[in-house]
Amino acid sequence: MNVAMGIKTPGVLFELNGSPMERESVHRGIDSLMTYHGQAHGMFSGDEWLSGTHPSQGVELCAVVEYMFSMEQLTRILGEGRFGDILEKVAFNALPAAISPDWTSHQYDQQVNQIICNVAPRAWSNGPDANVFGLEPNFGCCTANMHQGWPKLAAHLWMKDQEEGLVAVSYAPCTVMTTVGRHDVAAVIEVTGEYPFKDRIRIHMSLERAESFPLSLRIPAWCDDPVITLNGRELPFQVESGYARIVQHWQNGDRLELHLPMEVRLVSRNMYATSIERGPLVYVLPVKENWQMIRQRDMFHDWELYPASPWKYGLLADTPFEIIEQDMVRQPFQAQDAPVRVKVRGQLIRDWKMEGNNAGNPPLHPDTDGQPITELELVPYGSARLRIGEFPLIGERRRADKR
Repeated sequence: MNVAMGIKTPGVLFELNGSPMERESVHRGIDSLMTYHGQAHGMFSGDEWLSGTHPSQGVELCAVVEYMFSMEQLTRILGEGRFGDILEKVAFNALPAAISPDWTSHQYDQQVNQIICNVAPRAWSNGPDANVFGLEPNFGCCTANMHQGWPKLAAHLWMKDQEEGLVAVSYAPCTVMTTVGRHDVAAVIEVTGEYPFKDRIRIHMSLERAESFPLSLRIPAWCDDPVITLNGRELPFQVESGYARIVQHWQNGDRLELHLPMEVRLVSRNMYATSIERGPLVYVLPVKENWQMIRQRDMFHDWELYPASPWKYGLLADTPFEIIEQDMVRQPFQAQDAPVRVKVRGQLIRDWKMEGNNAGNPPLHPDTDGQPITELELVPYGSARLRIGEFPLIGERRRADKR
C-alpha cells in the first residue's frame, strides 16, 4: 500500500519544482513495478511485500484504492493519458473483484488465479484468512479504506484544463455541472452509454449560451481506430499525450459520440501464460462459487469460497473469439449477469497442481492428452470471485502482446 501511495511522490515534486527528472521518475517507477511485479488486473503484487509476477500472489485492497488515487493525482498534475489507462484498468478489474456484489464483505488480498478463498497458510506474510471475504479479514484497514475507490473515481472522471476547457479522463456514466470558457458559462455535461463493457459513449452538452472552449477526450492506448462525431458529423482529430483536443464554438444541445472499438488482445505473461483483454477489461474463466459462512454477525458475515466447477483449463493457442453482449443490469460485477462475455476454446490440464493452497504456476508444457476441446465463456475479471485469469497456452504459440 505504501508503494501505491508513494508512486505519485515524483509527480507532486514536479508540481513544486517542474523538474523533468521527476516526471521521468514516475514512469520509470511504474515500468519497474509492472516489469518485476505486474499482475494481469493492472496492479502490482503486494501481499505486504512486493511479490513478483506469479498469478497466485496477492494484492491488498488498500493498495488498489490508493493506486487509483495516485493515478488520479498524476493525471491532474501531468495531464498524460497513460495514468487514465492504468486508473481504468485497476478500477474496473481489481476493485470490484475484491468486494462481494452486495458490498457486505471484502478481501484483504486478491489473486489473479484465485481458485479457493479459505483460512489456510499461503506464501505471503499476511495471516491465513487474508483472502477470505469478510468484515475485516486479516486486518481492518481495508474495511475503512475500500470506500474511497468509487467516490474518488467519480470525482475525477472529468477535470478542467488551464484554459477553462474540459477534460474527460474516463467515460463511466455521469453528470458534470460546471462552468466553461472565459465567460464562465454554466454547463451540464451528461455522459451515457455502457462503458467499460461496451464501446460507444454519448456526451450531451447543455450550455447556458454558446461558448468557445477546448474539450479534451482521453483516447485509451488499447484503441487503434477511435471515431468522434459531433451531431452526426465525424470530426478530425490528433491524439497527443493520450488525449484528442477539440477546440470548438460549442452550442447548447451539442451531442458528441465517441466510438472506441474494443479488440480482443492476448497478453503474454510470466512462464508464457496468457491473459485476455478487451478494452479496459480483463476476461477470466469464472469458477462456480460455493460460499460457506465461517462467522455469523447481524449482517457482515465472514465467508470461505470453495470451487464447485473445474478450474484447470488452458487456452488453445489458435482459439477464435466470439463476443456475446447482453443487457446491462444494476450490478454488472457478478458472473451470472455479466453484460459481456468472450467465448474461447480450451482443454482441461491434468498436471496443473495446487501449491501451498493456491493454483500453482501455469504449466509451461500442459498435459492435455485425451482431453476434449471445450467451449469456455469468459467474463470480466471484476465479475468473478473465483477465477482463472492467466491461462497456460496449449499448442503452437502465436504472437501475443507483451506487457
